[in-house]
Amino acid sequence: MRRVLIIYSGGTLGMVSSWASGPLSAAPSVASILEKVPELQSIARIETVSPYAIDSADLSLDHIRVLAETILLSREKYDGFVVIHGTDSMAYCASALSFMLLGFAKPIIFTGSQRPLQRIRTDARRNLINAVEIATSDIAETAIFFGDRLYRGNRTTKISNWKYDAFDSPNFPTLGQVGLDIELSDGCRGPGEAFDPSFALDPSVFVLKIYPGIPVDSYFPLALTKGKAFILEAYGGGTIPLQGSSLLKLIEAAMGAGNLVAVNTQCHHGGVLLDMYESARILKENGTLSCKDMTIEASVMKMMYLLGRYGLNSPQTVSLFSRDLAGELSEERTNLHQKWSE
Repeated sequence: MRRVLIIYSGGTLGMVSSWASGPLSAAPSVASILEKVPELQSIARIETVSPYAIDSADLSLDHIRVLAETILLSREKYDGFVVIHGTDSMAYCASALSFMLLGFAKPIIFTGSQRPLQRIRTDARRNLINAVEIATSDIAETAIFFGDRLYRGNRTTKISNWKYDAFDSPNFPTLGQVGLDIELSDGCRGPGEAFDPSFALDPSVFVLKIYPGIPVDSYFPLALTKGKAFILEAYGGGTIPLQGSSLLKLIEAAMGAGNLVAVNTQCHHGGVLLDMYESARILKENGTLSCKDMTIEASVMKMMYLLGRYGLNSPQTVSLFSRDLAGELSEERTNLHQKWSE
């Protein structure tokens, strides 16, 4: 029987209350959670640890580092890992670990729930049982299991705080689905890559969402401060306003100060196409980076990882950002506009 380490980091799944609809608080221990799901012991040899227990809205880079270190220190002892995590920042944390533990070669499965384990109609039991069983497989993915589907963690975004299907993977197929059986797809990554951990994350990353009437002038002091990376959430395939806006001057000022600028899209489906429209081409000509079809969660955490590992001025940071490292982007997105014009 395979060995699985369950890491409890907080979140709705383990929350408890003293009465049926009372205020929720974190479970007193991970053992108290597992007592309610005794069937887990028939799936794997379970051990548990709880390096911290927080509302996932409080997730910090220090928490992410502690989680990565906890998994790394247990790598040789266990065949798979399940991380019980709050849904609000789960996609950020899973994305970060996919880079920090590059080539880990064992399953790291994040899961949680929309309703606590102790509540009626909870989705917690099903999610946890399936996550543990998937963690006994031979896939080498940092993934999220939720609502009967397995997603690559760095391709995932939270789409609902009400539905049991709380997550989606807009630009990449699901890795598996659970019905009567667990069916894993051929798209799952397997062992083979060299293990290359790195835990330094640089928080100097700023996300700037483009919208009509954005007060561009307010951002100039930040843009002129060297040591920053900016991710623009642009329209469509990477377009920004040109007429009546000083946004392009802001971008040029940021890059002139030695900062990095990357372009993402506000669209969930599709990716950045910097060759397609005039304003997008201008961004490319000015040397901005493309997030291609990465989620905003993956873009932010990948930039923090690269800055932490290589630094702002390293050519590796620039070259690796738009290249696939851990299955987070589709290289062919670069030429997608050519397919549309055919």
